[in-house]
Amino acid sequence: MKNAHIGPSILQRMRSGALHSDISPEDESTVIRGSIVEHLQKLLNVRHGSVLICPEYGLPDFNDITHSHMNAVLQISQAIRKCIEEYEPRLRDVCVVPVAENAGVAACFKFDITAHLSQRHPSMAVWFETILEADGKALVRS
Repeated sequence: MKNAHIGPSILQRMRSGALHSDISPEDESTVIRGSIVEHLQKLLNVRHGSVLICPEYGLPDFNDITHSHMNAVLQISQAIRKCIEEYEPRLRDVCVVPVAENAGVAACFKFDITAHLSQRHPSMAVWFETILEADGKALVRS
């Protein structure tokens, strides 16, 4: 998985009409970020055991976390970081930081994810906001 193509998938390039390499570096980085957000959205909504060919793909089921709230937040942030490092080869130096909960939002966890692109734009830092809702659904925004 570590030698995977750095840019958007072939299907994403076909949909956008960007099969040629005549795209500007700024537009390319925007397309890559969008592709990563799309993949993270899918990746973080899959639970271990859901993909038969790769049982560890995705996140573990967090319903069984019965420790203190702070310990749960740390366990979840570590699981998110490990999952991204393993299954999103376009990112490196992944850091997942819990964000204080909003008083009006019950039973959800919010994380800021920062990383660097692996290859084509190695100095480019990227940021994603991830919200894990009470029902386990992950929302990822750039």
